[in-house]
Amino acid sequence: MLTFDSQKFKDSLTQDHIYGGFPAIQKYGISHNHNDLVYDYHLTNHFKKAYLSTNHSRYSDLETFHRVLNKYRYWLNDRLNEYANTQFIKEDTFAADKLVETAVLRYAEYLAVNSKGNLNTIFRFGPNKLNSVLETPQFLEEFKSLYIDYNNALNDILPEKFDYQRICAYCWISLEANYHPENVIEITSYYLDQISNQVWDDNQLITISSESNLVNHYTDNKGKQRGLDNFWRAYLSISWPLAQTLKHSKRYDEALSVYEKTKKITERQIHYSTGRNRILEAAIEAYKLSPTLENKEWCYKMLYEVSKRDIDNCSENTNEIFLILYMFYKHVLGKKLQ
Repeated sequence: MLTFDSQKFKDSLTQDHIYGGFPAIQKYGISHNHNDLVYDYHLTNHFKKAYLSTNHSRYSDLETFHRVLNKYRYWLNDRLNEYANTQFIKEDTFAADKLVETAVLRYAEYLAVNSKGNLNTIFRFGPNKLNSVLETPQFLEEFKSLYIDYNNALNDILPEKFDYQRICAYCWISLEANYHPENVIEITSYYLDQISNQVWDDNQLITISSESNLVNHYTDNKGKQRGLDNFWRAYLSISWPLAQTLKHSKRYDEALSVYEKTKKITERQIHYSTGRNRILEAAIEAYKLSPTLENKEWCYKMLYEVSKRDIDNCSENTNEIFLILYMFYKHVLGKKLQ
């Protein structure tokens, strides 16, 4: 049984950790991998030049702001479609490499516009949430629900709605604070085991568990999901704080196992573009931990698959694809942006 002690949570944080911005999260806590990437990108001279040359005041008008963001969305969508219409040959990476390099350079313009002149907005859910968390007593009380719900779930007592996004949000705050990361591993591992039965079918695909009490609770007698919009969304979301914590704890083989399973989920299960992005991201993460030729080929294969899906919005989805292409640029192409 796990417990959350709000006073110990507060006492564990130094002033530098609370007020030191994103660098303090990297130094003292466990940061979100997307934030690591965008922080690295915004330090490049290439981005700084684009940022300084951007007239941020014009984007206070939302209509103008969204029109310009959509310009980059459609540009990137066209580049991806062009690549999707080529024949995939794993030995020939020229078209893929060109796509990645071109997109990484253009990302500077998009990110500069998207920031609206405030670099704190480029981070996923903010650069450092600890100060706002500590100043909101209600939030600390609600934090306990992560532990309460988990303990109840162990006894087959489940809430009416399985809010996996709330689980992930509290897990990431725990990691930013470096508050008992071993608890995050335990909680996320449990929910992942409940969602999937952790076995492979003939095509090496994870399948949704038909025996889990959690899955059965959120599925009616006709097999229709209720209280949870998509089991695969939950699986991909919950797997990320788990894998990031395992890496931070130097449990690399276990982290690699999470990424290996994630990257095997194909279009048969994932029908939304951010889910496909996550699978490409998992392939890159697996390659970082195990830089084999097979894993590198997986990265190119998943890039090709991702390019087949249209970008469905000009904000989160567009930004995420740009960011993961930068991840590909750094770790698969092995290049450094100046």
